[in-house]
Amino acid sequence: MVTTRPKTIGGLEIVKAAELGEWGMSIAIYGPPGVGKTTFCAQAIDSIYGAPVLDLDAEGGARSISHTAVEIVTVDSWEKIKKVSASLFALTDVPWKTIILDNMSEYQSLSIKSVAGGGPPQLQHWGQSTSDLLNLTRAYRDWGRKNSINVFFIAWETPEKDESTGIIKRDVGFTPSLARQFPGIVDIVGYLSVSSGDTRSLTFAPSRTTASKFRRSLTEAARRMPLTFSYKLEDKPIVDILETLRGGGTWPADKYSKRVVQPDSAAPSNT
Repeated sequence: MVTTRPKTIGGLEIVKAAELGEWGMSIAIYGPPGVGKTTFCAQAIDSIYGAPVLDLDAEGGARSISHTAVEIVTVDSWEKIKKVSASLFALTDVPWKTIILDNMSEYQSLSIKSVAGGGPPQLQHWGQSTSDLLNLTRAYRDWGRKNSINVFFIAWETPEKDESTGIIKRDVGFTPSLARQFPGIVDIVGYLSVSSGDTRSLTFAPSRTTASKFRRSLTEAARRMPLTFSYKLEDKPIVDILETLRGGGTWPADKYSKRVVQPDSAAPSNT
């Protein structure tokens, strides 16, 4: 007996995974201050899959990319963040391919300040702030997917040592509740650190020492991209990441094989 497969369910169209089409990626990049997170994300301006770029700057980090064509909006209060976000979501024709939220750790500080009314935050204020940040992250992720826009979330790190194992985990720089939940919402989480001198190390590899993860398709192009590599600023790795994951291009392995990973005190460690 042949069963006829429905084309809709609950009034919603059923499509094959391969027919989903192009959608925007949600990528979180976190690490210590000054390691180059904003610069890394802003170099999407040099990719046909990333430009034009809009940076929603809450901490003044956009000064480091003043030499680029990235457009900046200063969002130095939670009210401004909500207002700008609502305006973006209402656009019928979005003129940017990449939105940078810079940075989410500062966004939470602004949220707490708003929820607590400027006074000392209480337990319920922290809970409300966590809910606000999770809702904001989901809203940008879903909006980016729907409109084929990349959304880059930048955050600081918070190192914490497990006294029972001695392992230092460099978690995303949020309150513990938000740090546990945030990585599950976005597609990709990368930990950025200084390897040595002007060389940076970026890892998407899941481990006990970071919140890194890499959700990608199993296409040949995507599988060839390494989960950990080192680079120099002039390498512009986000251009290659977008070319590989969104454009289906070949990861330039030779370009990054010249960069040797030599972790220093800022890189993940088990001690």
